[in-house]
Amino acid sequence: MRSLTTRTVAGLFFLSGCASLIYQVVWMRMLIRVFGVTTLAVSTIIAVFMSGLALGAWLGGRRSGSDARGLRTYSFLELGAALAGCAGTALLLQLPEWYAAVGGPSVFRPALRVTLSAAALLPPTMLMGATLPVLTRYVAEREESAGIGLAVLYGWNTLGAVVGMLGSGFVLLAALGEIRTVGCAVALNLVCALSARLASRRFERTAVKEADRRRPEPLAASEGLLLTLFFASGFGALGLEVLWSRLIVLLVGSSVYAYSLLLACVLSGIGIGGVLSALWMKRGPSRREALSAYGGLQIGVAFSVALGLAAYQAAGLAAFQPRYVYSPFQGPVDLLFFLRDCAMVSFVPSLLMGLSFPLAGPLLARGNADAGRAAGRAFAVNTIGGVLGSVIAGFLLVPAIGVSGGAAVFVALAGVCGLAALAAAGAEPRARRIAGAGLAAAVVSLGWAWNPARSILVNRIEKLGGEISFYTEQTAASVAGLETDAVDLVSGVFDAFPWFWKDAAEVRSRPGVKTHVDDGRHYLLTTPKRFDLIVVDGTPPVWSARTVNLYTREFVGLGKSRLAEKGILAIWIPVPMLTKDFGVVLRNFTDAFEHAAMWSHPGGPGFLFMGSNAPMDSSASVVLAGYRRLEIARHAPSLTEKAILGGVPFTGAELRRIGNLFPPLTDDRPYTEFPLGDLLRGEKFKMNTVEIVRRLDMLGRVLGTDE
Repeated sequence: MRSLTTRTVAGLFFLSGCASLIYQVVWMRMLIRVFGVTTLAVSTIIAVFMSGLALGAWLGGRRSGSDARGLRTYSFLELGAALAGCAGTALLLQLPEWYAAVGGPSVFRPALRVTLSAAALLPPTMLMGATLPVLTRYVAEREESAGIGLAVLYGWNTLGAVVGMLGSGFVLLAALGEIRTVGCAVALNLVCALSARLASRRFERTAVKEADRRRPEPLAASEGLLLTLFFASGFGALGLEVLWSRLIVLLVGSSVYAYSLLLACVLSGIGIGGVLSALWMKRGPSRREALSAYGGLQIGVAFSVALGLAAYQAAGLAAFQPRYVYSPFQGPVDLLFFLRDCAMVSFVPSLLMGLSFPLAGPLLARGNADAGRAAGRAFAVNTIGGVLGSVIAGFLLVPAIGVSGGAAVFVALAGVCGLAALAAAGAEPRARRIAGAGLAAAVVSLGWAWNPARSILVNRIEKLGGEISFYTEQTAASVAGLETDAVDLVSGVFDAFPWFWKDAAEVRSRPGVKTHVDDGRHYLLTTPKRFDLIVVDGTPPVWSARTVNLYTREFVGLGKSRLAEKGILAIWIPVPMLTKDFGVVLRNFTDAFEHAAMWSHPGGPGFLFMGSNAPMDSSASVVLAGYRRLEIARHAPSLTEKAILGGVPFTGAELRRIGNLFPPLTDDRPYTEFPLGDLLRGEKFKMNTVEIVRRLDMLGRVLGTDE
């Protein structure tokens, strides 16, 4: 049984991991609102965050070699993380104004993103990263094993990250909002700092067991080769995570719960693997045994990834149901199926990855006092490899060869690492040949088994954010001769335009029509233009991850600031939705605009909220006059006069009375993104506008009845 010291340190590091993931979740949300949700912007944010951890681990590893009072040092690191976390969060809250004020040509914005992200994230993440090597040496000297020290800490810290991920994604952000959720992470840091300081007074009085005076066993391979293997395993791990997220969203949807469950499955596998690795290391394996185990685990990663993708295809075909086409998330029970699908793809490979990383202890450490240095170097190169893997997967592999091709690359990489480790460990040639042949078969099977003709069934639906906005309202505006800026996250939306409009080439070639591949909020934040009309149609459903960024009070205020004197901001909110979703968005419009209106069609697919700095005449005669003058029917056949006359506008005091029944939707309190609590309390998604209106006692006005 492990010593009280080790159990105490593992418990503290569990809480530390929980705090770190809470920070990461909230800070990512804050930065994405400023820099956008494009692949480049998100990759930049992740790279800065992970680089801070890697740099901290490297420096902490160097410092740990001369630091025998690790628990006291850890307490100062946690205190520093709490203070830096507060400062970083405060900086992030001011970032939108600073970023918009600096502006500048778009070519300089990537560098600006890196600079501002680094200023906010590097101090706290470096302190977080330094904790692992500092504590690894401390535990290793008391357990007389570099491997056990790293495995115990790595495993329990990652399991704490699971709790932080699930806690923030399912409970804290919905109940407390972003700022107070960060407060919870700060509180955990302070608890760790105080507890470690108190524990150090007790445990550091106990003498460390005298070091083994025997000459250390020589390394099983060169340190350069070993670090390369850990770099490559990190490269593959985060690269696979990118691919899994691309795949799993097609089965479980794009809600924040789906992403939280996927990451929780990955982290759970890694954490459990770390804890199990500590049990194996109690045997005291030699360096060659550890290297052989590493090789076998990497080959296991390759096979399990291939099997997981085969299971994914089977699950996608079996799961097709028409009622889930719009969104797989219909209620709390669906989360169980989400968990099954996420675990099916990612858990076993992650478990094997978790088993393999702590082997850095026995492979690299030249004694227990060197355990911190070994852990810091291994974690640093593994993390940097992960950053590069995620960037290359997202920018190069998926666009060039698709998800299945990318998976084949990472399966091959894991297999090559495994074979190299087995060869360096002196494994039997026959065993290496068998493993190599099996690996080759697994790689080939990935390309052969993926049938593009079936992918639409597996994927179920092509998800293109913002296509409605470009193909209807903006198309109608452009053909009417108005200057139009169309903004979408995905360039493929514009490439697909000819499939929906015969005169697409002529429309896009007009002088006034410009297309921008960008995040809509980021575009408005950085453009100096003023518009007569801004139309926003976010990716449905309303609870999709990050779609809330187009509904909040801050975004409505941003849109208002970009309007011309008589300009109109129009945001389309689709059903299904909760009654609260309708109310909180309406509240934002009635608070921001003196002149607000809403248009809906009984039984229709959603609501159009409109706000202006000047009075709006939304009477049927005025709307129809403009409709006929601009010949909208010729360019948008689905938008008929009957559809317009069937819709009913709402304006004035009635809207304000309803809006005041609800709290505002803000960046800090993103209610629409977290419907689970309301669903557990018995609320149901409303499937059409009539259900929403009935709930608000407006049915009689809409339908002209007394119901």
